[in-house]
Amino acid sequence: MLANAGVTVIEGTATLSDAHTVVVGERSYTAKHITIATGSWPVVPDVPGKECVLTSNEMFYLPQLPRQAVVWGGGYIAVEFAGILAGLGVETTLLYRGDLFLRGFDDDVREFTAQEMRKKGVDLRFGVNIESIESEDTHYNVNLTDGSR
Repeated sequence: MLANAGVTVIEGTATLSDAHTVVVGERSYTAKHITIATGSWPVVPDVPGKECVLTSNEMFYLPQLPRQAVVWGGGYIAVEFAGILAGLGVETTLLYRGDLFLRGFDDDVREFTAQEMRKKGVDLRFGVNIESIESEDTHYNVNLTDGSR
């Protein structure tokens, strides 16, 4: 799609040398508009049991759907995965440390999304974080900062 739009894609480590010049390797590129797409990688916070956590990178490679899932986070990717899992019949809980997920989005959209997700059966828990995760036989126990499990 980018090529069809006339965009030149250059991969590599870049440095901006001024408002209209980017240097990649030994080459300089000058343009009226420069877009830098850095990509991102999911981060698992350092909690006991973090080795049990799957990130969005691994979710599409599960050998089978779980019966239950806990999604940890409040960004659009976490909200999206919670919706996908619930839509596939997985008993889904979404945990977020803040008052309401999708920070930075319009408040009406955030509240409407929460209402609709609850209607679809997603257990939304705000103001809570994961304290630890314990592996037990065929499932995991997720211990939360509010004392619940």
